Amino acid sequence: MNILKGAKESWRTTVKWLVIFAIVLLAMLVALNIFFSGRTILPSQIIGALIGACLTAIITMFLLIGQTESQENKDKAIKIHEQKIRVYSSFISSLWETLADEKLEDEELRELRGKVFNELIFYLHPESIAPFTEIVGEICKIQQEGEMPKLTGPFASLTGILQDDLKKDAVCEKEVGSEEIRKLWGAFTVAPAEDEKGELTEEERSEQPPVFSGQDPEVLPQTWHFNILDPGSQIKSFRNGISELSLIEYGEYWRTLLLEQVRKGDLVFAFIPQKKGGNGYHGLFEVIGTRVINAKEDELYQRLDGGDPEKISLQEAEKYDVYDGLEDGASVVSNIIVRPLAYSTKGVGNPGGVYRKTISRYWPGYAGELLKRFSVLGEGAVNWEGEPSFNTAPDKVSELARRFGEKA
Repeated sequence: MNILKGAKESWRTTVKWLVIFAIVLLAMLVALNIFFSGRTILPSQIIGALIGACLTAIITMFLLIGQTESQENKDKAIKIHEQKIRVYSSFISSLWETLADEKLEDEELRELRGKVFNELIFYLHPESIAPFTEIVGEICKIQQEGEMPKLTGPFASLTGILQDDLKKDAVCEKEVGSEEIRKLWGAFTVAPAEDEKGELTEEERSEQPPVFSGQDPEVLPQTWHFNILDPGSQIKSFRNGISELSLIEYGEYWRTLLLEQVRKGDLVFAFIPQKKGGNGYHGLFEVIGTRVINAKEDELYQRLDGGDPEKISLQEAEKYDVYDGLEDGASVVSNIIVRPLAYSTKGVGNPGGVYRKTISRYWPGYAGELLKRFSVLGEGAVNWEGEPSFNTAPDKVSELARRFGEKA
């Protein structure tokens, strides 16, 4: 490594070379003093010339370093700006192409999210993140409401944000914080793709459940799959008198959007995966209502059964926070308030294969099979101590199994 390159890379290297110059200069001064001792020629003239040469070399070195750094920063900024133009142009083109068929499908929204976090996020100026996140939230809300003509407004706003971003410095010292990135991810309120289930074991492999067209909500209750995050914490909550199936979200909201579609009287099948000691579905519950607790800055708001939000104290919220998510920075705690109908400690299997999502609608044909399996459990009262199997309403469960069997 030469002197200029070493000095450019770090001040420590620069200081090292300055020390070397000083030592060499000092050695030369001592040598010259000894050499010219007793002679008529004044050593001070030669020494002065040497000092001047060293100072000139040092000043030249710093000038070259500054010029090199300036040129490299300029080249770097040009390359980054060119890349920004390419990435932004590609994103804006993809954005507007989604409206070609006057729809914005979930898959298209997931692709846009992929472009944001695979490329766009590396170039967005920190000051652009917040407005970008806000507009993404508007787009997702409009997409969920199905009012596609309204998308042109937010699309134009996103385009304007990226155009303005191109005018800002290509190289920014300020970094985008993890909180801003998490909020941007959470703004994309879109469910995962159906094939995003992870790798299945041979025992778990099965086809996707078929579409069931014969379900009549007036005759049969809606059926739901619910994946229990931590069986130990969930059972402990039941023991403490909180009969609520809970999930938590960090910046996202798609699970809560599904949960809020659950209605009183619906049936929930509680699933425990093998890696957590489960054997398919273990619990059958009847829905009483829903509870959603939102953490907004330093305040907590609770919404029951989709009603208006009301402030709630932290002490009260913690009663329903089964997994202590609020303490860990969760943005939403969403619960289904339930009445236990049946529970099997050994599990009753999973006739429809493995559903990886935390919450999703469950095909009634498979629900009928599960109801049959729960109906044969011995009658017993709810008692979570030791987690015994129970069937609190055998007649009701048997009747539901019959009705679902007829429809399937």
